[in-house]
Amino acid sequence: MAYVPDEAIDSSHEITHAAFKLYASYCRHRNNKPEHPHFGLAWPDRDTVHDETGICTTYISTLKAELLEKGWIETQKSKIRPLKGFRLEGEKSNGSTFKSDSSTFANSEGFNNPTTESNHSTQKSNDSTGESNGSTRILKVIEPANEPSKEPANEPPTRAPKNGASRGTRIPDPFLLTQTMRDWAKERAPDVDVKEATAEFVDYWRGVPGARGLKLDWEGTWRNRLRVLQEKAKATGSNRQSFASGRRSNVEKSMDAVKERLAEIEEEKRCQQIKTA
Repeated sequence: MAYVPDEAIDSSHEITHAAFKLYASYCRHRNNKPEHPHFGLAWPDRDTVHDETGICTTYISTLKAELLEKGWIETQKSKIRPLKGFRLEGEKSNGSTFKSDSSTFANSEGFNNPTTESNHSTQKSNDSTGESNGSTRILKVIEPANEPSKEPANEPPTRAPKNGASRGTRIPDPFLLTQTMRDWAKERAPDVDVKEATAEFVDYWRGVPGARGLKLDWEGTWRNRLRVLQEKAKATGSNRQSFASGRRSNVEKSMDAVKERLAEIEEEKRCQQIKTA
């Protein structure tokens, strides 16, 4: 079970519901070992937060900014320190235990809703350490069947997760063009030299250092690059066509002017002949 302070639950109206779900996730992963150098900090990765709360990974930064602005959290390098309901010296305030997974968060709209307060049983009980607290509320939620609960992560994650694919890989060596990729390029990027563009693509990404050089889908990254090159090729072709059209237009105007002048000269000659006769 993860510890969510009463103060945070009672003040959940101060922030959006999605931001509260994110805060509950930070509380779930908060390091509660006073002797640990990272005591009071949490560092769940985006995929873990998404799995627990259902929050889109691209939306986490927005919610994190909201919590920072409201003073609910503070950041220490890549780690998060939950503040709402926690004392900086590390002593627990009165709090509630809270089981969190995606279905729990999805059905936890009524933390401070009077109509749903009756669904939360209030009782005096001893927690897992044997401490007694009369103001502790137990938020009872049912976890999905056959789904193991996740324990709080109290140790810093290693640089490389067990499943490396979750953080991406370096570009394959060799990076091979499949027939499917060639067919796609022929249809979607007809103005691009696929062989030359792919060679440039591979050379570039092999030279990118660190995490910036990791991708989850290299074929998709390659397609995006060819889309950009196709747009550039179309723009360049349009400019050349416009320039050529402008040149033809100027030549045509010049020819028309010459024809008009020749016609005037012929008319003058004819008038001279008539007068002479």
